[in-house]
Amino acid sequence: YTGVRSARHAADTAVRCIECGKFDDSALSLYESSWRSDFGHELAFGMKLFRMRNSLTPEVIDDLCRVMNEKRMAEDIVRYGDIDRPGRIVKKMMLNPSVYRIAGKVLGGELRSLFGKF
Repeated sequence: YTGVRSARHAADTAVRCIECGKFDDSALSLYESSWRSDFGHELAFGMKLFRMRNSLTPEVIDDLCRVMNEKRMAEDIVRYGDIDRPGRIVKKMMLNPSVYRIAGKVLGGELRSLFGKF
């Protein structure tokens, strides 16, 4: 999906370059600024979630799976979950009180991954 969206930005940039007859770095930089403003934030957020997941212990992952399997949470995941827009479901999940029971464990894993070498 992000490939299709970025291809649209590439095509728009190519058309603009052809129309103005400019193909220098400045003209082509429109592509990067376009895709970054469109979905760069979600892409960066998804990568942060991916990296954070690597710091979680199996026990915390089990706790997260149990919370995500609760009826209300499972319904929200089906309704709002989107692999290309992880921010939407994370925001929704943060409204569920069950998440707060394990939030400290998740943050603890993240802190261990950052400071574990000290």
